[in-house]
Amino acid sequence: MCATILVFVDYLAAARLVPAPRALSVAAGVALGAAGFALGTALLGRLPLTRGAIMPLAAVVCAATGWMVRGLPHTATLRRAPASPLILATRAGASAVAVVTVTGLAHLLGPKWSGLVAGFPVNGLPVMAILHYQYGVRVIEPFVRIFPAGAFGICLFNLVAYLALVPLGLGPAVALAYLVDITYLAAVSQLTRSRRP
Repeated sequence: MCATILVFVDYLAAARLVPAPRALSVAAGVALGAAGFALGTALLGRLPLTRGAIMPLAAVVCAATGWMVRGLPHTATLRRAPASPLILATRAGASAVAVVTVTGLAHLLGPKWSGLVAGFPVNGLPVMAILHYQYGVRVIEPFVRIFPAGAFGICLFNLVAYLALVPLGLGPAVALAYLVDITYLAAVSQLTRSRRP
């Protein structure tokens, strides 16, 4: 999740650096986002991450990033974009290419690196690029703002599932992990709602 956060923050930075034409802005966002993920993964791969260090690291990265992007808007106005079979096929194709590329890479890299590469947002990055292309950069800002909090929810889910799997079994462990994650996300939602102007 720490490397995944870099994808979205770097994407937004690149989109702001290259505001037009929109296709070039999207390409810059995807390129810098993917480069940020590669760099973040390479750095994380060099750290001696122990079980006791992973959650504190994730908490620090998510909290620091959340603080950095706190000035982004909570919402954005959407206007309905035209949909056609070609647009839908392009969207599906972009997601499929991302999934096939990342899973193919993970297969070639071995267990350690495939675990790190598995965090690449194979759906999130294409969705962000599509939204950016169709609606503009303002639409992706609320997503970038809330993602660090959501990323930590994923970390909590994984931690609870890991700790509960052996004592509780698969079904109850997953149910408990979802309960913890949903409770955390509801608390984040309530907290952010109460702080909005």
